[in-house]
Amino acid sequence: MKPRAMQEEIDTLAKPDSWNRRHLIDLESLTADEITTLLDTADQFRELTNECRMKLPVLQGKTVANLFFENSTRPRTSFSLAARRLGA
Repeated sequence: MKPRAMQEEIDTLAKPDSWNRRHLIDLESLTADEITTLLDTADQFRELTNECRMKLPVLQGKTVANLFFENSTRPRTSFSLAARRLGA
């Protein structure tokens, strides 16, 4: 995919029309439609990154903060890697 076409695709995915939240704090407050939107968008990002082999500039210039209330390296590492793959 050409860089310009990829950027247009990324812009479309960055915030789906059906998503109106600024933060994702918990899953309990999400509707079924929001969960479906979240999973569909994640699947599209997976395809765009060629199964996570390629970085995307979606979060370029943004700061990402993750807060975990339990001492666990697996989620912290997974979220950090995901942010880096999206350009943060």
